[in-house]
Amino acid sequence: MSQETTFERGTSLENDFRRLINDKRFFDITLKCSDEKKLSSCKAILATRSDVFNSLIFTESKNHNDNELSFSNINSDAMKVILEYLYTSKVEEQSLTINNIVE
Repeated sequence: MSQETTFERGTSLENDFRRLINDKRFFDITLKCSDEKKLSSCKAILATRSDVFNSLIFTESKNHNDNELSFSNINSDAMKVILEYLYTSKVEEQSLTINNIVE
């Protein structure tokens, strides 16, 4: 998910959102994965792009920590691919590994 290439802001919605994946200024939720690693993200993007995340953020999290969701069956490598897809509607080939494809 780490994008080495720098993009000029505003030239492509996909590239702008790809930049957001790692922009800590917009993080307001932590995703705790099965391998105990924590990834950060933006609630608005997750909830807008996924019915599952929308439900988790606005229904289930009301009973838990509003800023953290736990995923006991998704490791951090697989979650990075999920986030990349949610943010950009694409997954770069270099993001895929045998482990996260199987996951």
